[in-house]
Amino acid sequence: ILAHEMSHGIGPQQIHPGSRATTVRQELKELHSAIEEAKADITGLFMLQYLYDHGLDHGPDADQVCQQLLPPPIRRPIPLPACPRF
Repeated sequence: ILAHEMSHGIGPQQIHPGSRATTVRQELKELHSAIEEAKADITGLFMLQYLYDHGLDHGPDADQVCQQLLPPPIRRPIPLPACPRF
């Protein structure tokens, strides 16, 4: 959860398409929330995998992390296909 939350702060706050200043939130409109959450999920997984690969953290394997990210109705006690390694 921590890696996901830390990932929310990554990315531009202000953008300048053409010559006008705006924000990513304003430009993405109703898609902003979904895209932001997906970005935080993927970036958080990448951060965790990087830490594990470089011996900086010892935690659950990637399959356990992927299963924890699935919403409760989709979670199953049986193993899911392996998550991709980043």
